[in-house]
Amino acid sequence: MLVQISQYPPTRDVMDEIIYTFTENNIMLSFMPPIDIFWEYVDSGKHASRLERWKICTNKNCHFLHESNFYPCPTAWVKYEFNDRLPDGINDDENKSCSYDLNEDISDDGWDILRKFDKPFSVCDKCGDAINYFKWETEK
Repeated sequence: MLVQISQYPPTRDVMDEIIYTFTENNIMLSFMPPIDIFWEYVDSGKHASRLERWKICTNKNCHFLHESNFYPCPTAWVKYEFNDRLPDGINDDENKSCSYDLNEDISDDGWDILRKFDKPFSVCDKCGDAINYFKWETEK
């Protein structure tokens, strides 16, 4: 198994611990280049379609694992996990339609998961259709 680690500023602060943990558990890892620019999806007011939103998405290939649920992107997980605090959060049915519970039966080769993630979901309607970039800043 190979795990890719995104190097956001807070992640770089704990690199030694990450390397130690993965090495101790015989898990191969690689590091993505450092990331200092972040982004948010905003609504341009153009009423873009689900497919148009999905096409500009920079997160759609950044699959995300939380407990036994595998998501096409971290945004879907955030919108579900913080549903009660977000005006555009997703409910249980929407979460089930876009995520994959790894405790359920999957094919031997896992391609069914990738096929499911290779298209837009209804939750894509809740993302913006334009991207606003900004420098990552943390409070010290």
